[in-house]
Amino acid sequence: MNIWVEYFRLDESVKWKPPKPSEVSRRFFDKNNDANSFAKRMNEKGYHATVKRDQSL
Repeated sequence: MNIWVEYFRLDESVKWKPPKPSEVSRRFFDKNNDANSFAKRMNEKGYHATVKRDQSL
């Protein structure tokens, strides 16, 4: 299973606009706990961070 965090800087606009693909950063992890900790830290810094997983073996 692959685990990664996608994160991007949130705009100050009132209405949600999805980010451009070039604005989204990704970081890969071996463990769920590490990915969750990183996502939490990025959220605290003002980023929108989401942990993603695929089910491949």
